[in-house]
Amino acid sequence: MTAPMKSEAETTIAASLGSRDQKQSDSSHGSDRRGTGQAPLGYTKRLANVTAQLAVKGFSLYPLTDETLLVTRWNMSRVLPSIEAAERFYRMVGGDQ
Repeated sequence: MTAPMKSEAETTIAASLGSRDQKQSDSSHGSDRRGTGQAPLGYTKRLANVTAQLAVKGFSLYPLTDETLLVTRWNMSRVLPSIEAAERFYRMVGGDQ
């Protein structure tokens, strides 16, 4: 039996998340390390959570190479500058009501 093939979007997200996980190092501080080539602590988990929450609402969320995020639905898209903006967008579209 062969494993199911991943879609292009799943492959892109997995590659992006994997590269951030590999760069993450242990630290006793939860400081934002953006711009240093390393993902902030907890970033990957927050990204996975907001991606799943938006998916339930019918949106797709993709991390871009410049550390911004692209949210899409139907034929529309919006670039969000940060994970915090993605979380605000989720609440704006009716999340956690």
